[in-house]
Amino acid sequence: MSLPLDSSNDFEHKKRPAILLAATLWWPLSSRLAIRFIQYGCRVSAICPKGHYLRYVEGLDRVFPYRGLSSLASLELAIREMKPDIVIPCDDRVVWQLHELHRLKSDLRSLIEVSLGVANGFEHVERRDLLLADARALGICIPTTRRVTSEAEVHDWFAEGAQAAVLKLDGTWGGEGVAIAHSEQEAIAAFRKFSRPSGIATAIKRLLVNRDPLSLSSWSKQGPPAIIR
Repeated sequence: MSLPLDSSNDFEHKKRPAILLAATLWWPLSSRLAIRFIQYGCRVSAICPKGHYLRYVEGLDRVFPYRGLSSLASLELAIREMKPDIVIPCDDRVVWQLHELHRLKSDLRSLIEVSLGVANGFEHVERRDLLLADARALGICIPTTRRVTSEAEVHDWFAEGAQAAVLKLDGTWGGEGVAIAHSEQEAIAAFRKFSRPSGIATAIKRLLVNRDPLSLSSWSKQGPPAIIR
């Protein structure tokens, strides 16, 4: 709900920077960001799942629900209603949805690029292998990394002399989709596990039990796995 403002403060209120925080995961960082922005005098609104920590932060202009059956539309509505100066995604999945809105809604592109950077970098942000290649090109030390899409490529990794591997399923976060393999057999087993698409029952469980607003959206967009090792 909007905080009550008297008319003498209305003009000053409108001059303050407007920030929209968007969160799909239950991480406390988003609440800490909201508190800090409010302390610095910003107008802060948020979009998040029901019961999220953000909903208990005092001083928010408004909190929008991130709806599981229409998550992308929920984000678009919050942006259009609040007309923020910047949208701050609090997790990777919000970044990906902002990328999608950028592709679909031309009138929001300027705001999204102000919030995330120029659009020609979006593909690299969405793919870990490209992002890590950029880091290597900048002289940042990173482990030897390769994108794998088949068991044959896992075999090639060990045939080249590798003794172990860490497999990471692209599009996962918070420690999920990670396997440490100490042999080729373990690596192939992990690859097979990551390659199995999740079922609709799992998506519904995540929506109802975990209150994950993007569970159905993520399930409907499953494609061939991209695994980084």
